[in-house]
Amino acid sequence: MMMEPEKSFILSHTVKNVASLTTDFGPVETHCDIPWKLEASQREDCLALYLYCLIDNPSNMWNISVVFKFKLKSKAGEEIEEGDEDPSKYTRDLTSWGYCDVIKWPRLVEEFVVDNQLTFECHVTIKDIVGINRKRKMEWEAPEERMTDVVVIVGEEKKTFHVQKGTLANFSPVFKAMFTNPKYREFREKEVVLGDVDPNVFEVLINYIHRCDTDITDENVEKLLALADRFDVNVMLKKCEKYLMKKSELEIEKRLELAEAYKLVNLHGNCLESLRTARQIADVCHNVDEMGERTSKALLKKMSDIIRKSKIFI
Repeated sequence: MMMEPEKSFILSHTVKNVASLTTDFGPVETHCDIPWKLEASQREDCLALYLYCLIDNPSNMWNISVVFKFKLKSKAGEEIEEGDEDPSKYTRDLTSWGYCDVIKWPRLVEEFVVDNQLTFECHVTIKDIVGINRKRKMEWEAPEERMTDVVVIVGEEKKTFHVQKGTLANFSPVFKAMFTNPKYREFREKEVVLGDVDPNVFEVLINYIHRCDTDITDENVEKLLALADRFDVNVMLKKCEKYLMKKSELEIEKRLELAEAYKLVNLHGNCLESLRTARQIADVCHNVDEMGERTSKALLKKMSDIIRKSKIFI
């Protein structure tokens, strides 16, 4: 069952040094496939708070209508709010909305600041999105039963994924064997338990198999490779390899390690090709004893070739 990305969310930020506050930005957070951030600043004798929409698109055809409300809680537990029921419209030329006089500065310092810090929230509801493509996502925990025939229970959290055996089997020889060979328990059962798998990583894999958007990152790519290798999902291995070649910011030593571990020939060659000088190779080889045998040999040969071509003899 296709699920729309969340339309309501909460951003929170803590100003660490209120006494010297001029302008302070919160971290960028992505919600509804759109990046957002908060700003707190001192404007004359008041606290000003703003919500930014950080869509990087030069077109003037997109807009996002948003209702938002800032909330602060005092040391005594009193809560104040600043917001409007009418939507604010974000566009290419108008990327921030907010309030320049949320609370007078003396009252803020006396009643809301603790240890020179201030925490505030912004409660956001997106009313409409025009001109922005949003990611396709699936709801795996509550699908229509007639569309699925097996439940995969993943991780210590026991997160459930209602899927079709046939779809998994098409992409994974391992799942195919589990579901078609009578000697496996999964052949008869309606549940498959993967207690040692990260459910977030499994969800990325399942989304890719079902042609939904796939969020491969430097943080999850190694676990994705391990999972794809375990279940022999070759298309996911290739997807991760492409990510590591085109988008990853991991150190080249790490990418070489992953390339050898999972037999990613194109990635291995891409990394070696990027090392064009003896200095670059030497920087990579400082932990040569910890590298795989094939990578070590390839680096030593490349160093030898560079030295020979440069007519440098040691």
